[in-house]
Amino acid sequence: MPGFAGVRSAKWLAEVSVQDRPSDAKPQARDYKLFPPQVSEGTADWEKGMTINEMPLNAAICDPEPFANLKAGTVTLRGWAVATARQVARVDVSVDGGRNWRQAELQHDSAAPWSWTLWTMQVALPPGGA
Repeated sequence: MPGFAGVRSAKWLAEVSVQDRPSDAKPQARDYKLFPPQVSEGTADWEKGMTINEMPLNAAICDPEPFANLKAGTVTLRGWAVATARQVARVDVSVDGGRNWRQAELQHDSAAPWSWTLWTMQVALPPGGA
């Protein structure tokens, strides 16, 4: 089902069980859970983790590639973002370690609500790095 974690979309069914609580099967009970950053696998209370039903926001920088050797001047950054429970409203990019942020230009097909939103941004790189 578009927009939901793969574990929520049964690939093969042998039977259907109706119950009044979430499944205690490992993929439902211990996988696809979100916790605050300070929680580790060893300290997690699995019943308090937020179950991922709709996939959370994901984004990536695709160009330039990691560790690319860039020259000073104008460079085009490209990437994608997807937020399956809603349309991506904006992508913010920093080229100076998070001191300053700018919004990228978005390209989204409104007829394809679960597709990636592509983004681009032109940045001016000074000599010697940012």
